[in-house]
Formats: sequence, structure tokens, C-alpha cells
Amino acid sequence: MGLTVIVDASPNSVPPDLLSSRRQKVITVDNMPDALIMSEFPDLLESMEAIQLRHVVLAVVGGVPATAVSLNADVQSASIPEQVEVAVYKFVQEELFIAIKECSEAVRHRPKMQEIFDQFRGSSEVDCDILGTCGVELQSPDKILRVVRGQEGKPVLVPATPAIKIVLHHGLAKVPALEELRALIPQ
Repeated sequence: MGLTVIVDASPNSVPPDLLSSRRQKVITVDNMPDALIMSEFPDLLESMEAIQLRHVVLAVVGGVPATAVSLNADVQSASIPEQVEVAVYKFVQEELFIAIKECSEAVRHRPKMQEIFDQFRGSSEVDCDILGTCGVELQSPDKILRVVRGQEGKPVLVPATPAIKIVLHHGLAKVPALEELRALIPQ
């Protein structure tokens, strides 16, 4: 008996014979709590609070340590508060732009995805049954939606990233201006 470890593998990248034994253990690593990540970046947190963008940044980038490291580098390169605000907004803009682009591409290639995306307006999860209703299969790996167990134990679809969650929740087709973004995301 041997041990095979596969890290960050999409379901279609794992050989079928490996899964047929049903001896695998699938471990899912979710986003880290914001408090845990931000405790590692007190200066970044202070900078975001000074420009009143903490809630926006945490909502858009979420609990991904690598993203916090990138944002921290951008903020450290700014020397005055006005530059910090510009650097943070540019970072958030880029995250939202990527999310909008991915959603647009998905709809361009599979028009029925728009029907699914529309279900996320005002909602954080959608029943998985909509995939069958719309005749859509998720791609593997899917960068936009994930299937997770909902509160009632049924499979539900959720946005794959915090930025995509904002894009779908508000039906964004373009990146909003900074003040509009502040208004969209409650503190």
C-alpha cells in the first residue's frame, strides 16, 4: 500500500483508477478568516482604516493570504496617504475587473450561465438544481462557481472568490468608481 498526495488538483486531473478505490481523502482549504490574515499585516490594516477602505478591501479580496501579500507590497510602495488610496483602489479594481471578465467569458461561451448568474443577485448561494434546469455543467476546474454543502445539507453553488461574489451579487458589468464601491459594500 502506497501513499499518493495530490495538491490543488481539479477532479479531471486525478487518474480515474485512483478514485475508483474510494480510499482517497479529499481536503478542501477555504479562505482564512480576515482577522487571522490581517493580524499578520498590522501596517496594511492601519493604512486601509486611515483611508476608510478596510471593509471594501476585505470584501473584495477576502481571506486569501497571497492576495494580502500582494496588496501589502503595493501599499508599502506608496509614500503619502493619497497614493495609498490610489494603490488600494487600483488593486481592488484589478480584482473586480478579472472577476467581471471571467463571468463575461463564461456567458459568451455558455449563454445559459447568465440565467444562473442572475440567481445570485441579492443571494450568496443558489441551489445546484439550477444546473440541470439550465442544462449547464460546471467546468473543471471552475474559477467562477463552486459546489458546497448548503445549510440544509443539499449541494449549493457559491461564488469561487470574494470578488466574484460581489460581481454576481450586484450584477456588475464594469468596475464601479471608488465612491460607488464604498456604497455597494456595507461596513
